[in-house]
Amino acid sequence: MTHVTIKDAPYELDDRYVVAQMIRFGQIVPGSVKRGYIKATDIENGARYVDILNCEPVLPLRTSLGRFEVRLFAGRQEPKSDAHSDSHSVCDNDTFSESGENDTVATVNVLIGASSCTRLGETDDNLINASKSGANFECFTQSLDLSIQKTDSHKVDRVAICLGTNDIGKHKDDSEQINLLMTKAEAQVKSAYPASHVGLCSILSHKGKSAQINRPNQSATNVKKFIRKLCAREDKVDYIDLDKLFNRNGTIIRSMFD
Repeated sequence: MTHVTIKDAPYELDDRYVVAQMIRFGQIVPGSVKRGYIKATDIENGARYVDILNCEPVLPLRTSLGRFEVRLFAGRQEPKSDAHSDSHSVCDNDTFSESGENDTVATVNVLIGASSCTRLGETDDNLINASKSGANFECFTQSLDLSIQKTDSHKVDRVAICLGTNDIGKHKDDSEQINLLMTKAEAQVKSAYPASHVGLCSILSHKGKSAQINRPNQSATNVKKFIRKLCAREDKVDYIDLDKLFNRNGTIIRSMFD
């Protein structure tokens, strides 16, 4: 984890805007943004302090937050001199224990799903299951917040989104609306984990031929086509074909997912 000091930022500049601008350098640790104050006063000095995971190897000494030019200092300690220089700040991608020893950041993968995924539990030491019963695309922000809480202080390599037609909410028969919600969810994950690969799981069809089942199944078929196209055009977004894992010749071979 890299500790970055931002100098010369206007005190009225919203911290959320600072995060949005700094996310290009790595994964911002949620809740890590702090403001600087003049010693022994409540007067802000324009400094911001932020922790970044998977930081870029080299940070520029100067950058812009919108129309404001700021200076960046990276590492565990800020340089003693504020003198201007053309040198660069080098990011330190490792954490340090209290004893001063170098500890690497644990790399994990994340699963974001609903009740079916919660039954999987923690299947691997490197997997964080951020699924929750009742999760759906309409309230995806809640699932993402849970994921961010669970992955705090971890480096996230891959994030899999596994939500089906039962998890769409009131739009389960409307494939276009599902596509919009899925695209929004994918964008939110990429924003939260900019250095990670995102996996979009296909939607499994349901057993039966009634109208109540056939309509969601038709939506699932259309959405799967859309997911394939989305993954093909987006960088670091992969298609996860669940049908190959759970179906054989049209027959469901694993009952954990309905």
